[in-house]
Amino acid sequence: MTEQNNYDRSNEPGRGQLALRAALPLLLFTICAIGGASVLAVRNVINLSSSSAIYDATAVVCAAQAVPQAAPYTPADGLQKTVAFRQLLDGRLQIDSAVIPEAWQPTSLEETALVLCLVNERTAYRAKCAEDGQSDSPFTTEYGREITAVLRSAHSGEIIAEGQISSVPDAPEGCLAELPDAPPPNDDIPLSHIQAWLAPYVQSTTP
Repeated sequence: MTEQNNYDRSNEPGRGQLALRAALPLLLFTICAIGGASVLAVRNVINLSSSSAIYDATAVVCAAQAVPQAAPYTPADGLQKTVAFRQLLDGRLQIDSAVIPEAWQPTSLEETALVLCLVNERTAYRAKCAEDGQSDSPFTTEYGREITAVLRSAHSGEIIAEGQISSVPDAPEGCLAELPDAPPPNDDIPLSHIQAWLAPYVQSTTP
């Protein structure tokens, strides 16, 4: 005679409850992941909106117009947050955030102190020095590329600094004592050359 096991199963979880318990950790992880992604997306939208507002407001500075809401240029007070624009062939200005290191970029208009305007990028031509060693002779050569950099106060629109930035490392100023046997390549101006020119004005000491 087979003995039957009789016991109360009323407190045992059903299959549905077991499945729910097994899936609960994954469900909680999914909810947290979606929540985290949503927060990150909102932050990115806020940052993008803030950056757009800064560029929209400061584009006029390249035309020597002031933005009173911007920060005054005070180099003794530490890092001067900066934005940059580059002139296109048709004369329009384009945002050039790549040239400004992230640490130098502002997060609000009120902390934006400087506007860098990069204009008239072109093939550079250099002349051989005349016999006096100072003035230009009629002999010229292509000498890489160069661009005009105009740095303005965002608050006042006034020029802080202006200069020519060359694609050729350590390019001498003025005429050349000798024309090079082979002209430097007509390469793009490295961002590092622009940043090196800009750094003394952005950082804490006056150049």
